[in-house]
Amino acid sequence: MLIVEEGEDLIDPFTLVDQGVGRKPEKHSDVLKNASQTRDAFIQSMSFHRGCPHAVRRSELLDDIITLYQENQPKVFEEYPFQIKFVSEKAIDAGGVSRDMFSAFFEEMYKVYFDGANLLSPIVHPGMDVSVISILGAIISHAYIVRGILPTRIAFPTLARFLLGPSITVSSEVLVDTLIDSLSLYEAGIMKRASAEAKEKQPSFSSDLMPLIISVFSRFGVRQLPTPLKFQHTLSQVATYEFFSPLPSRS
Repeated sequence: MLIVEEGEDLIDPFTLVDQGVGRKPEKHSDVLKNASQTRDAFIQSMSFHRGCPHAVRRSELLDDIITLYQENQPKVFEEYPFQIKFVSEKAIDAGGVSRDMFSAFFEEMYKVYFDGANLLSPIVHPGMDVSVISILGAIISHAYIVRGILPTRIAFPTLARFLLGPSITVSSEVLVDTLIDSLSLYEAGIMKRASAEAKEKQPSFSSDLMPLIISVFSRFGVRQLPTPLKFQHTLSQVATYEFFSPLPSRS
């Protein structure tokens, strides 16, 4: 799980994602409540840190922060207060500098590791080291724990898994609704129209609608011809892949 209790009563905020088969889906409010409780427990577990602030460059913020977390796990999660210093800047981090750092980092992270018209989900580039996605999960968790901020543009199912790992199971209805919300207005309109026709239980979609559905599905790698009977199931599979498949499990 992304945030778990260890033998020394410390919290270990790493990413562990599986399909959570058989678990009862949780509401959005429950996810945030559980994350808040875990954050409080983590704060209480940390020891006071008297070391130097971690130095990062604004011009290389994305790479510097990823490297910081790659090279300092798990020690960085035990530091309190967690402090950042921007190279060539004089500001002292009493909370505002690191909050600024996380916010700026999220904006850079969106551009490189996420995609979507409205809500964002993680993407994997050819040749990319997928272990970076685990690091991003640790950073997102740590940002919430020490500064109480989250990357709000990330789709809820993905963010929930980043924060709570396999302890959270998102219902297929939420997955489908979030997927549709993440599409452009044009594509969302196609999916909503297809959903309406699927409820009518006709043997096939309207002749003018079928090529539009195929066009949207092909963008997600779907090769089968959609049918009203299997439409919702296919849409749920697409959403599961879109929001969860790039998230590696912790070994």
